[in-house]
Amino acid sequence: MIKMPLVHLDLKQNDFTDLLDIWERWGVTTRANFDKRYGHIARLLKIQIDDQLLKVIVQFWDPSYRGQKTEHRRKLAKMMGVTPREVDQNLRKNGDNECIPWSFRRSCTMKHQDTEQGQLVMA
Repeated sequence: MIKMPLVHLDLKQNDFTDLLDIWERWGVTTRANFDKRYGHIARLLKIQIDDQLLKVIVQFWDPSYRGQKTEHRRKLAKMMGVTPREVDQNLRKNGDNECIPWSFRRSCTMKHQDTEQGQLVMA
């Protein structure tokens, strides 16, 4: 029997009101294009997260799955339509992790909201 290490997680359900508002403002064509590119992931905005299930899933997560820090920043910048420097300027430490604040992600989404770039940032 393999004993899995215990994982301590502090989970916080994000407020997706802004994302839902953006989704609702999009027209039928934009929503259809988004669904065609990314599937129905926008529907996940309305799903409540089961904390216990998430903790179990994390126990099986492999940290080596992460990419190199500099590489993921360049990819993130390209996806968001900003420079890597802007990503670096907006990165915040959250424990051992780095994260991009919602305010920055929201501004990038709104800046490109009627374009493919905006759909990519939303995804």
